[in-house]
Amino acid sequence: MGVTRAELKGRAKEALKGKWGMMAVVTILVMAISTAVGLIPVLGSIASIFLAPALQAGLVIISLRVARHQEVGIGNLFDGFQFVLKATGLTLVIGIFTFLWSLLLIIPGIVATIRYSMAVYILVENPNKGIMQCINESKELTQGYKMDLFILQLSFIGWALLIPFTLGIGYLFLVPYMQITMVYAYLQLAYATRTRGYSPEL
Repeated sequence: MGVTRAELKGRAKEALKGKWGMMAVVTILVMAISTAVGLIPVLGSIASIFLAPALQAGLVIISLRVARHQEVGIGNLFDGFQFVLKATGLTLVIGIFTFLWSLLLIIPGIVATIRYSMAVYILVENPNKGIMQCINESKELTQGYKMDLFILQLSFIGWALLIPFTLGIGYLFLVPYMQITMVYAYLQLAYATRTRGYSPEL
C-alpha cells in the first residue's frame, strides 16, 4: 500500500484527537438503534435489513470526514439513509457472493470478505455508481493487497482481547480506531490505483 500498518494507525490516532468522544457516542447510537429495532416483533427483522446498511454507510461517511479533518457531527450518521436502497442492495449482493465463496472453505470466504470490503467506501463517495461497479472497483483496489489488509485487521486482536477487562468500555474506543485506520487504508489504496486521485498525505 506504500505505507506501513504503524503509519496507518498513527494517522488514525492523530485524526481522532478531539473526536474520540463523538465517535464513542456514534458507536453507542449504532448499537442502541440496532438493538431497539431488532426487539420489534417481525417488523424489526424486516427494518433491520435496511437499517444496518444505512447505518454502516453513515458510519463510513463520518469516518471519511474525520480522516480528512473535515467538519463532522453525530447527525452525519443518518446521511446514509439518502441512498438506503442502494446500500442495502450492495450489502445483500456482497453477502451472497461471500456466502458462495465460503462454500468452498473458510479461506475463500475470508478472501472474498476482504475483496469486497472497499465497496461501501466507494458507494459512499460515489452514490450514483451502480452496485456491481462498486464491487468491481473494490476488487480492483484490493488486488495484490488482500494479505496486507488481512494482517492490518488482525493487528487489532490484542486490543480486542483487552475489552473484557475494561467492562466493555474499550469497545467504544477500539471501533473508531479500527474504522479510521481502515479508512486510511482505503484512501491509500485508492490513491495507489489512481481510481480516486486522493492522497491521504495531501
